[in-house]
Amino acid sequence: MRSSRAVLAVLAFTSLSLNARDLRLDNTSGLWEVRILSKVGFIDASGRPAIPARYDEAGFFSEGLCPVRQGAMWGYIDVLGKPAIPARFEWAGPFSGGLAAVGLKGRMGYVDRTGRPLDVPGVEEAGPFREGLARVRAGGSWGFIDSKGSRALPARFEAAGDFYEGLAAVRVRGLWGYIDRQGRVVIPPRFGEAMEFQESRAVVRMPGGAAYIDRRGMALLGGRVFQEAQRFSEGLAAVRMSPSGRFGYINAEGTAVVMALYDDALPFNEGLAAVRRGELWGYIDKRGATAVEFRFQGADHFINGLARVVLGGRECYIDRGGRVVWEPGMVR
Repeated sequence: MRSSRAVLAVLAFTSLSLNARDLRLDNTSGLWEVRILSKVGFIDASGRPAIPARYDEAGFFSEGLCPVRQGAMWGYIDVLGKPAIPARFEWAGPFSGGLAAVGLKGRMGYVDRTGRPLDVPGVEEAGPFREGLARVRAGGSWGFIDSKGSRALPARFEAAGDFYEGLAAVRVRGLWGYIDRQGRVVIPPRFGEAMEFQESRAVVRMPGGAAYIDRRGMALLGGRVFQEAQRFSEGLAAVRMSPSGRFGYINAEGTAVVMALYDDALPFNEGLAAVRRGELWGYIDKRGATAVEFRFQGADHFINGLARVVLGGRECYIDRGGRVVWEPGMVR
């Protein structure tokens, strides 16, 4: 959620960063995490309790399973709240491609949906599987493994992002470029920073600011550079424009379709985007019309019809009409 005072559990847009696409957007479970006193549980789309608040910490559902912590150890539950993988990990990530990264005894690895480990020796850090490959760090360098644990691409990069649309950003000698799934350099390293491809475009840091490139590495929008730029989502991207220094939204041709009126902004999801004016957040549609009034101290994406917001200093969930469907202490 993006707050005027802090950034909580969402993308850091104040500078370019890898893998800016929020993995929670893949959650199709119809369940949302809530904190009740000191414990975490889950509600359904109506705001009614679905899984009791009995966990000390929880991730989000992906591929039908969610990592949860009770005490010191992490395990996984299914959408009914039943244990799916016993709590035996020091850290646990979301499932993607049928596998999840986990940590145990200071080592990283992967498990499948039954909890069976995938043997990947020497892994120091592990990323999610995307398009059949996962980035891993071994011996201080990054490479990629396949779903069988084989080293698909040798560890030879200083840093690496996940594969999206067939390409992954990698850093070599301090500069970022892109490789394909065979490890071939498609766009030579020449950027200060780089984000993943979305809708056939990627944001990169060039001299003077942020710009968009295509899959060949060619500058788009006539080489136009922005103070800040976000990934394209649903055909639009938020950019910080001069001379106002505020965020507006452009389309794929670079035409401004939502005026630069906002002090902060998130990508569109499910047809709405969270934007901030002054200290308050609200939601707009793709025409720039206000869809949910500006009354929140923090706001997050709409995911499966609900969005998490901060209202009166408390985390709540609202529907697309702005109606509060869950808040602490609500009896349903």
